[in-house]
Amino acid sequence: MGSDGSGQMDAHQLEEKMTQTAQKLWQKAIEQINLVLEAHKYYGFTHFQYSDPSIEVILGQMQMVELVLSLLKQSEQFTNDPERMIVLLNCEMSVTQIKVINTALKTGNEEAYRDCIQKLSTQRQY
Repeated sequence: MGSDGSGQMDAHQLEEKMTQTAQKLWQKAIEQINLVLEAHKYYGFTHFQYSDPSIEVILGQMQMVELVLSLLKQSEQFTNDPERMIVLLNCEMSVTQIKVINTALKTGNEEAYRDCIQKLSTQRQY
């Protein structure tokens, strides 16, 4: 409820909600990144297809993140806040890296796979 009792959010509450949304989105991305890195650790490029969850399941989760990202990136509350935009752009890069890993696995491109694994493993998790 807004500070005026109207049931509408005031500017501060909206800012707080947007920050929480960005943080939750980033947490979801981090969870998926960690699943990919764990699968890489145990299965590597050669046996990644045996990972559980599969890369397809992880991609499905990242597609949800990508959908929310596309909506948030259009919001003034994000476009006018560099810190929030950094979080969104990091999420977006993670989605892209996981898509490339999937394609690399399907096409047998180990170099692209390793490059993306390296990028994900060094991505700042804040």
